[in-house]
Amino acid sequence: VVAGMGGSSLPANILATYLDLDLSLPLFITRNYSLPSQANKNSLVFTISFSGNTEETLAVYEQAKKAGMQIAAITTGGKLAETAAKDKTPLVKLPQEGIQPRSGTGYIFTAMLGALMNAGIIKNKRTDIFETIKKLQNFSSTDQAAAKKIAQQLKNRLIIVYASEKYSALARIWKIKFNENAKVLAFYNEFPELNHNETAGFSNLEQEKIPTTVIILRQPVKDNPRILKRMNITKEIIEDKGGEVLMIDIIGVNPLDELFSTLYLGDWISYYLALEYNTDPSPVEVVEYLKKRLKE
Repeated sequence: VVAGMGGSSLPANILATYLDLDLSLPLFITRNYSLPSQANKNSLVFTISFSGNTEETLAVYEQAKKAGMQIAAITTGGKLAETAAKDKTPLVKLPQEGIQPRSGTGYIFTAMLGALMNAGIIKNKRTDIFETIKKLQNFSSTDQAAAKKIAQQLKNRLIIVYASEKYSALARIWKIKFNENAKVLAFYNEFPELNHNETAGFSNLEQEKIPTTVIILRQPVKDNPRILKRMNITKEIIEDKGGEVLMIDIIGVNPLDELFSTLYLGDWISYYLALEYNTDPSPVEVVEYLKKRLKE
């Protein structure tokens, strides 16, 4: 079980996508105040809070402790670190570098992956990790230029991100990065389900006069051939109704690189889109305001 909110929970979706068939145990993600109903005394519960003070995650920690479950805490500090130290709970202390939680995906992901490897739950994945690090370090100025160009295309447009069910975590995270970095509305969905409902929503796009760009993330080899066909037909439908569609391929030297290279590209696009709006991509003032109000 992985308990976390916002940027602290995103690595769980990446973990589930990456491990896929390698993990024999079910993995549940809770973004709430309570454990999922499937949790039991044999569950391993990762409680993740970048700040260490996320009230939903702290509530899950206490619930798991009372139930006698095995807990691992991942945080930069705060109440979660204090409680874990007091309870002698295994703790991964993240570096405090003044970054936002959504920028700590790599730290949190590898912390969980390392714990699962050390426990013998999954095979050694270090080769994938180091290959991926090397690939990301070589992200070139050409790649950034491509990201900047896409950002320019997205300015003043409603953004929707689509992917197959298998890679829906990537679509979800791209959507979140547009929300938090560029401070714009964005949405996501997955194939094939979206073709059974959401596609109908483009019928009156021209009349509604809402400039819309749909980004389709596709894996040209691993996505089901029927899904790839659906993507192409959906692109035709949207463009016929006046929308724009950008097809972006998910590629990499290994499965982990596929995921993080795609995330990295999304990060840069959302960053440059923020600059297009003369917006500081780092702070999320509306979110912090809401948290402040909840404490009143």
